[in-house]
Amino acid sequence: MFRVVKHKLNNDMQVVLGNAELAQNLLAVGGNLAKPVNNITAAANDAVERIEHLSVFGSNGYANPTPVDLNSMFRENMAKLAEELPRDVSLRLELDQLSSRVVADRSLLTLSLTHLIRLAVTSMRHGGEIVIRTADCTSRASRAQHPVVARIYIVKDASVSRERGASLSIEDEHISHVVGKEIDEFHNGLKISKALVERSGVQSVCLTHSGNESLFTMHFATELRSEHVQDSSLMPELYS
Repeated sequence: MFRVVKHKLNNDMQVVLGNAELAQNLLAVGGNLAKPVNNITAAANDAVERIEHLSVFGSNGYANPTPVDLNSMFRENMAKLAEELPRDVSLRLELDQLSSRVVADRSLLTLSLTHLIRLAVTSMRHGGEIVIRTADCTSRASRAQHPVVARIYIVKDASVSRERGASLSIEDEHISHVVGKEIDEFHNGLKISKALVERSGVQSVCLTHSGNESLFTMHFATELRSEHVQDSSLMPELYS
């Protein structure tokens, strides 16, 4: 994850330096500086955001849960990620109307989920789809410990299947080995993402696999629920 962020930061700085040089050349000939200045501003803002996320994550290891508009967080961050996606990978949001904000460390949650989506994309050799859904469960169970649920569906398009019993060429065996290694790395990466999301204050995280599909489920306590529990001794485990 940190290697990816380092790579993104390096790209941001290259954009800043390249557009600064362009602006100097345009200034010398009286050209319009609006475009390079806008590019520098956008890249600098992205760099500042990445540095802030890393600073929060590496400062002391403790989360600082606050009320977060979960749907807004998904819309904002996934809009940025959508610009990075290859053509054969789609990202779709199906967000339920949530009655209240959830409790989590926004910076840690954003960093963790951004890493998760990028990890999923790199695993999609033949394309695929990522679907993010939120659901408000308060109407179904008024006493639910986790009234808000967010699910991230990662569906990879299957590679071309071979007839059972067909022999594999040396090239096929190499490809099979590489794919198997990538799958192992992807699953290990999902486990790391799960641990990172758990550190952000999410109440529970569940990870499941089935064929080419993976499901990342997160259960959140809401702002109102959190305040209620804080005043009650019936459920102290939410604050353990």
